[in-house]
Amino acid sequence: MALYGGLIASVSLFNESILQELGFGQETFRYAMAGLMTAGLLGNMVAAWSARRIGLPRVMAVSLAILTIVMLTYNHLQSDWQVIMHAGIFGFCGGVFSVLFFTGFGQAFGQTHLGKIQGCAQALAVMASALGPWWLADVQQRFGSYFFAMTSAAPVFASVAICAWFTKIPSRKSMQLINTIS
Repeated sequence: MALYGGLIASVSLFNESILQELGFGQETFRYAMAGLMTAGLLGNMVAAWSARRIGLPRVMAVSLAILTIVMLTYNHLQSDWQVIMHAGIFGFCGGVFSVLFFTGFGQAFGQTHLGKIQGCAQALAVMASALGPWWLADVQQRFGSYFFAMTSAAPVFASVAICAWFTKIPSRKSMQLINTIS
């Protein structure tokens, strides 16, 4: 989730410049941002619904896989509608991640130390959100393009997607045993 936080902070901060690199103007940027925000709300609802049916790890895995495709296709956008759809898919994944961030830790670790766990996770997400834009700007300065960063980060997101797919959330019974021991 910290990886996503770094990515969304980077893309959000530099999105207008990224789109300018592709030859798109400010109007396309505005519509893309509107699509991103609207789709994020839809992602919230779909994640909440699907997490109960297929489980948090699978929802995260699918969202990370989609996000990997988004990152690999960014530099191939050629029309306004493609940019808006692309931003919408990116925003949809963000909506999914926000639901997972605030519900996943309780399911994975139980309620006993939830505040400590979420506090640590939030600190990592904030650090990633601070480092992400710095990293993207550095890559853009070194290589003259934002797209090298996204292409090179895509395998990391794909690897985490595969790990998420095979992750098992502990049962309530095993969580009670762990909480009893600690």
